[in-house]
Amino acid sequence: MQHASVNILILEDNRWDVELIKAELKHAHIAYRQVFVAENREQFVRALDEFPFDLILSDYNLPQFNAISALQMVEQKFQDIPFIVVTGTLNEETAVDTIKSGAWDYVLKENMVRLGPAINNALTLKKQKAKLKAARQEIRKISSGVEQSPTAILFADHLGSIEYVNSRFERMTGYTKEEVVGKDVRMLQESLGEDVYEEMWTTVRAGKEWRHTLQNRKKDRTAYWERL
Repeated sequence: MQHASVNILILEDNRWDVELIKAELKHAHIAYRQVFVAENREQFVRALDEFPFDLILSDYNLPQFNAISALQMVEQKFQDIPFIVVTGTLNEETAVDTIKSGAWDYVLKENMVRLGPAINNALTLKKQKAKLKAARQEIRKISSGVEQSPTAILFADHLGSIEYVNSRFERMTGYTKEEVVGKDVRMLQESLGEDVYEEMWTTVRAGKEWRHTLQNRKKDRTAYWERL
């Protein structure tokens, strides 16, 4: 997958390794606008404050600083910035700890050819997370609107089993969610004849809109008119 140009922050105190990373970025056709290099904790903190980054590549061990500490700083300031550890040595236990701490991947410098795929995978995952986050926010908006609606709302599955009712439904009918969820909608629609009931489901299952006015009964058996 082709990704847009990104700003990359490299946390690395070895100039030769920085050039090695840049060479691999070029070789792997990773499009970037700018590459910033931080050689220590102070420069790293300043870079996080001054520039927006789309990707962070970090050595594991630096003088008085390491990738785990860098990860903690990033997670306190930002969300969903891919953080990949690029290191010369990493045993299995340390690799596991790195991933548990929040690293998106790790690449050994002796196997730098993995850097390109690791970056592409991380950027793809970042896009997926952004889409999922947006979808969840939209769901929360819709859920809030349904729950706070001045209209009684009921969701049922294709068999007529009630799956959800909003607060307005509870206030209007006297039934609580717990009393109706899982029950057949017919428990509420006493005046809905079999022919009308079948017409409703035939129309709804065809993806069309169905409207009807009928008399229902509340939990206390009080009758009320409702437009469905």
